Amino acid sequence: MKNNFILAVCAAIIQALVMSCNSNKSISELESRYAQVYNAVKVHYKTSGKGDIAMVFIHGFGCDVETWQKQYEAFRDSNNLQLIFVDLPGYGKSDKPDVDYKLEYFAKAIDSVLEKENVSRAIMVGHSLGTPVCRQVAFSYPAKVAALMDIDGVYCLYPAVDEQSSDDERERAEQYERAVNDFAACFCGDSVSANIAGFAQSLAGPHTPGWIKRYAIEHMPEADERVACSTMTNLIERKWWTGAWIDVPTTVICTQNSGLEPDNEAQMQKLYSNLDYVELTDCGHFIHMEQPELVNKKLAELLWYARSRKVSRVDVNGVNLLYEVAGYGKPVLLFHGNGGSHESVETTAGQLVRAGYKVYAIDSRGQGANKPLKAYHYKDMAEDMYQFCRRLEISHPAVYGWSDGGIVSLLLEIMHPGTVKMMVISGANVSPEGVVNYEQFKRDILSQNNPLAEMMVWEPNITDEELASIKCPVMVCAGSADLILPEHTRYIAEAIPGAELKIVEGEDHGSYIWHNKMAGEIVIDFFVRKGYKPAR
Repeated sequence: MKNNFILAVCAAIIQALVMSCNSNKSISELESRYAQVYNAVKVHYKTSGKGDIAMVFIHGFGCDVETWQKQYEAFRDSNNLQLIFVDLPGYGKSDKPDVDYKLEYFAKAIDSVLEKENVSRAIMVGHSLGTPVCRQVAFSYPAKVAALMDIDGVYCLYPAVDEQSSDDERERAEQYERAVNDFAACFCGDSVSANIAGFAQSLAGPHTPGWIKRYAIEHMPEADERVACSTMTNLIERKWWTGAWIDVPTTVICTQNSGLEPDNEAQMQKLYSNLDYVELTDCGHFIHMEQPELVNKKLAELLWYARSRKVSRVDVNGVNLLYEVAGYGKPVLLFHGNGGSHESVETTAGQLVRAGYKVYAIDSRGQGANKPLKAYHYKDMAEDMYQFCRRLEISHPAVYGWSDGGIVSLLLEIMHPGTVKMMVISGANVSPEGVVNYEQFKRDILSQNNPLAEMMVWEPNITDEELASIKCPVMVCAGSADLILPEHTRYIAEAIPGAELKIVEGEDHGSYIWHNKMAGEIVIDFFVRKGYKPAR
């Protein structure tokens, strides 16, 4: 018998991909609309449908709204969904003012369209140049961005150097900067049209259809020379490429044909904490045109994720807690570490949601977006989570807790036996002395005058008998270079009946969790092996 998750996903994908009898068969037949940025420049766009969420499509350099025809065909008849296709200022039918074409200017133009269409939640979809524009929209107007898709986007990932960097590292950084500057220079000067034509030809893969090649060669060299030069010279400015990360569900689809670095996925993981990554081998740059079935399927999945994701608050145990819920399937609760928030476990949350679980990621009392308190105790936090489950009618959830979150996980089951179906804890301790170099740690903490941090000096104090009372399946994890003493981690695993021990070699307290898929893979594997299987 099919469960609710499978029904929901299948319905979303079938609805998104099905073709219908919409009278407008192509984007070109849609009515042209205009918004104004800074009350002067007209931004051209086209739209179809209405709904509680919008997909906003941003084209690449030298292109226009027509590049999204395959996506329009796939989603034009979706219920409760608005499609918006935008010509960036300087491109297509938008005005081409004499301004600096910076990312913040493009983002402002997109926001003018969102404002005119009364869009409060958008899935931003960017191809090539459109990707950094979408990123800037997420930075400038975060409340409006529900999810993001990057289709072979442009990035300037300048290597970081400091006084400790070697001569080789400095040389590589200088070479990268020269290459980036040379690339931007190709879009300026007397040979710009010829350079762009050559660039357009280089974007094809070995199997790229002729009609896509012709589209690129015919459209891209027609870019206004002044706009082209300003766009690229501003695009490579370091201020846009600080390494700041985005935590909404994000799908990256890229191709090795564009010259990816071997560690591209790791670089993307640093930029997007909640990442679904697809790397193709020989597809050309216009992936959404060359492989529309793949892109549209991933867009349907992203739409499903964004619709399921909600941030809310609940009153429990005398405090008001912010939490994020997403997905469908069996419930999983995520607890973060000291001084963090639910964003600390965003990578793991995304993996669990995509695997087929319903995930609740909670800001602990006095932390994240919650009101600070004057005093903190782990048992209060555990009681919060118990009442959280009761208020939201969550029955026997699986739990993953990192650091302080692991302590809370243990206490939740100790204080309320039978609440937790199973748990994985990472980098947790059951007494303050379990921390490496505890005496120095204690001195450092007490000098801060921070009640949240001071809790770690005096608590927790979980006894052998309490650990032995835990009857649900437990995995105890730690990095081989964790802040928790190795012998303390082993002691916890040995004290809990039937607990598994997992030491993650080469990792520290959070390196396998923060913007890293390793923790999620460990958690999902344990849940599945213990019979807590996802819906997918």
